[in-house]
Amino acid sequence: STLRVATTVTSISCNQSLGIVTVFASGGTAPYRFSINGGSPQALNVFTGLTAGTYTITVEDAAGCKAETQATINILNSSLTAKAIVTDATCKDKGSVTIEVTGGQAPYQYRLDGGTFQSSPRFENLENGLRKARVKDNLGCEFEVSFEIKETGGNPNLVINNPPRICPGTLANLQEAAIVSGSDQGLTFTFWQDTAATTSLANPGATAPGRYFIKATNAAGCFTIKPVVVTVQPSQPGNITLQGPPQACNGQSITLTASAGTAYQWYRNDTVITGATSRSYEATAAGDYSVAIGNGTCTVRAANTVPLQFQQCIPTPETNVFVPTAFTPNRNNANDVLRPVLYNIASLSYFKVYNRWGQLVFETTEMGKGWDGTIKGNLQPTETYSWILQCTDNNGNVIKKSGRSLLIR
Repeated sequence: STLRVATTVTSISCNQSLGIVTVFASGGTAPYRFSINGGSPQALNVFTGLTAGTYTITVEDAAGCKAETQATINILNSSLTAKAIVTDATCKDKGSVTIEVTGGQAPYQYRLDGGTFQSSPRFENLENGLRKARVKDNLGCEFEVSFEIKETGGNPNLVINNPPRICPGTLANLQEAAIVSGSDQGLTFTFWQDTAATTSLANPGATAPGRYFIKATNAAGCFTIKPVVVTVQPSQPGNITLQGPPQACNGQSITLTASAGTAYQWYRNDTVITGATSRSYEATAAGDYSVAIGNGTCTVRAANTVPLQFQQCIPTPETNVFVPTAFTPNRNNANDVLRPVLYNIASLSYFKVYNRWGQLVFETTEMGKGWDGTIKGNLQPTETYSWILQCTDNNGNVIKKSGRSLLIR
């Protein structure tokens, strides 16, 4: 029978680098030998590693009969393409992508950023940034598509401008518009003591130095939290000094003096005393007195408050101590005894009488007692005698006096 030859061709496509020709012989006398482009005959009917082009295939049977045919290796251009359908991220949800394929031969496989191929074209929970997806069809052809996950409706831009220093005891109002000047428009601000925004500021404001936190929220519910720093101007509070005791009689005054400063305002029971703006103040009414002292930058209350008392005082008799300059001890019951005359005196410490030689002739601690001009019953001569005394008045004051008295007979 007539020798016949046929071929099948695997052209170059996608992931194949070279083509293949398979030869089929019939008729003639077996066995057959095969050659390509006049090359050496071989028993194997498959030729591999072929580049693109047209090849002459020869078949020779056992009787020496030959038959020829031609086979063409083509480079196949794949029609596989793809595009990325992106869902951008928000402040609450991450992004996702679906790979949409056209051309090629189904079924398809997909992978993201060099990962493992999967059958689903959708990838979820994607962070922001540039990404690459690759699709592979049933023929092994692949197509790569690049895309970007962006954040839409993201966290707002919050700009913090720390407030100027405050004076001790004053409030830093964190709601001042200047503090968040430069931030996005349409934000809602809340104020917190901690970075997690769990403990709110009541005022909102701060009197103590430190870091506080402002939370800015936009209409989408996205938010940004940033710190705001409050600083306090260093300042010594000063104090009030009191001249004399904190009690006085009605109609009297007590002088209060503040530490040195540049400005003053006095208060009574935390109420401003109109016109009391000098360093010293003459208080005439009972109450708790304080003062605000200015230093040119800050005005700070003094560290101490002074309570004053005023009361109705009962006039006391005049204190007086008198010893006669002469006495006549002649037993006529008129000026017979040398004794001190005491007014408003509580006690007598001593009353002592000495003669001209310094001899002690009499002493007593009893008020009302005196010397009768004798020593052990003996009359003393006419002469001048010296005396000293010490006593305490009803106000607790100690009085000392001395003098001379003439004994006359």
